[in-house]
Amino acid sequence: MRYLVKRPHQGDKFYNPGDFRDAKENEVRHLLARGVLEKMAEPPKNKAAYVAETKDSPLADGPTGRAKPAPSSPAGRARKARKSKK
Repeated sequence: MRYLVKRPHQGDKFYNPGDFRDAKENEVRHLLARGVLEKMAEPPKNKAAYVAETKDSPLADGPTGRAKPAPSSPAGRARKARKSKK
């Protein structure tokens, strides 16, 4: 797990505010309780899926969050053809 250092402290080495510390939660639980460390969010396991699900992404296609296929790709042409048939 990755933690953000809020206050300087001595661990396996000296940590300054703004540093990142990788440690097991059981080893730093007392530092979390005292506000010395702050738990960071887990990075997404599949970055491509994360970008496609983000509504603010320039790749997002409306509220579904699906990525837009390139119009020159076969998938893009098939999608365009399906829309024009309706």
